[in-house]
Amino acid sequence: MKFRPIEALKHRPRSIVFLLLLLFFPVPMWIEGTFSVESTAGPHPLRAMYDGLIVSVEVSEGTHVEEGEVIFTLHSTEWLDRLNTAKEWEANAKWSDERRDLLEQGKTALSEANRIDQDRLIKRRQLRSLNHEYYKSELDFRAWDLNSLDRQLKSPTVSERDHLATRVAHEKASLDLESASVEMTENDLELRKNQLEFSVDIISYEDTISQLGESIDINRYRLKKLQDVVGWMGEDVLEVRAPCSGNVVTLLSNHTGLVISDEDVLGHIVCDNGIRRIRVYANVNHLHLVEPGTRIRLRPSDSGLWSSQAVWTTVTFISEGAIESSLGNSQVVLDVVPLAHEQGLRWFGVRGDADGIVCFRPLGLYLLSPVLNTLDAVFMYLS
Repeated sequence: MKFRPIEALKHRPRSIVFLLLLLFFPVPMWIEGTFSVESTAGPHPLRAMYDGLIVSVEVSEGTHVEEGEVIFTLHSTEWLDRLNTAKEWEANAKWSDERRDLLEQGKTALSEANRIDQDRLIKRRQLRSLNHEYYKSELDFRAWDLNSLDRQLKSPTVSERDHLATRVAHEKASLDLESASVEMTENDLELRKNQLEFSVDIISYEDTISQLGESIDINRYRLKKLQDVVGWMGEDVLEVRAPCSGNVVTLLSNHTGLVISDEDVLGHIVCDNGIRRIRVYANVNHLHLVEPGTRIRLRPSDSGLWSSQAVWTTVTFISEGAIESSLGNSQVVLDVVPLAHEQGLRWFGVRGDADGIVCFRPLGLYLLSPVLNTLDAVFMYLS
């Protein structure tokens, strides 16, 4: 015979009621926390703080509690409900007080602003009244002066005539002085205008120099080592001094590192005491400075004649606008164009002819080229 609890309960309704009561019987909650005891004086229970509220804690007889913190245990959920309700009441009261304070502050600020506006209006009215009185007195004085002059002109005496002549001479001298002052002001404005244009040219020149690359110091840039820079003769023209003998392109390439060609030399070449002035085309997108030891990155040319792999190389020699690199190529590079600045490195794109730099690598190095390029860039950054 099997025991069927459901069927047994059907015949025993009292058991069902007992189970339901047992299921919903309130079990006391044991909630532990920390009280900050205010004082140990007086009878038990102690007065303590729980989340900003004063509650009572039952302490058994003979328990020694010092001022500070004491561990408590709540044996009923009723305490917790009371505490939460009290906390909500306190928060609402605090929010109401803060809102009332803010409203009072707003009213005070508004009244103060209105008072300041009223004071300003009163002062403006007083100032207008003073101005009106001043102009009125000045008009009265001018009317009196005109009447006096009219009387003097109608019946002038010798002394009055002399006085009038002196006054006319004084007015004429004052007028001449004002004219001279106006002329000086115009000259001063013209001088300031010229100074401003000169300053603008200097700023443009410094911006142009700064765009040529990080290897140039604006105050002590490399061309100064020849003492050959005379000045910028235009937006893209630089005038330099060089000896009369020798090829211009070779001189500038060997001594200054300017990557130029014969077409970049402009204007007349004038020799004076063995020195000639040369005007060079110096557009920032065309003329760049490269010196031996410069680390450059060789990239594919726009014509697609070079290898698709970009490599790093070091400039070892410069002559007549051409660059000899560590790859062994010489007299093939015609120009060096900066592409970007990344992590302190200056990247260059180098243009050459069809017989220029072509890179051939073993298959293993070709497959590992991304890793090698990354490591090379890291080492360059660290160095």
